[in-house]
Amino acid sequence: MYTRWLEVTNLSDKDMALSRLSVLSGALEHINNVRFYDADARPEDIYEIGYFRNDRQLAEGDFGWKPLEYERTAISGRFHRQRYRYPAFFLKNKLTGMIYFGQMGWSAGYEFLFDYNACHENNSVSLSYEMSVTGYHPLRLIAAGETYVSPKVHMGAIFGTLDDAVNATYDHIRRSVFNLSTRKMT
Repeated sequence: MYTRWLEVTNLSDKDMALSRLSVLSGALEHINNVRFYDADARPEDIYEIGYFRNDRQLAEGDFGWKPLEYERTAISGRFHRQRYRYPAFFLKNKLTGMIYFGQMGWSAGYEFLFDYNACHENNSVSLSYEMSVTGYHPLRLIAAGETYVSPKVHMGAIFGTLDDAVNATYDHIRRSVFNLSTRKMT
C-alpha cells in the first residue's frame, strides 16, 4: 500500500480558486486476452466492485459486492449522495484473484470513478480509475503564497480475499496514520 496527496501552492499575488482536484488517477489494469485465463470468460464480466452501499445515517456498514458495469461507475459521498458512506472501495479481478483497494482520509465530498472498457474483438479489457475531492465550486480559495495540502488517499493491491485486503489496509493505516511515537515521555 502507499499514500498519496497533492500540495498546491498559489505563486500569484491574488487568490486562486481550486475548482477540481483529482488526488490519484490513472490506468489500473489492461488484459490483452481474457481467454488466456479462462476459456469461458467474457470481457465484461471480469470485475466486481465492493463498497459501502448505503449512504444513509446509521447504515454506514452496509458493505456489498456487485458486478462492475461495463461503463463508467462512480462511488461518491457527501455532495452527490448523502454524507454517511465510508470513503473506501475494493475492486476484485475474478480472473486473476487480484483485489485493489483504496480509501480517502476525508470526511467531506469525494468520488471514486472507474472506467471499465471491454473489447470483444480481441477479448481485451482496460480499467482506469480516479479518486477525487468533490464539492461546491470553488472547492477552496487559496490565498496568495498559501500552500493547500489535499486529503490523503491510500491505495493497495493484493492477491487474496477481502479479509486479506482489509487486514493490509489496517496494517498500513496503523503504520502510516496512527503511528504513535515510541519515545519515552519524561
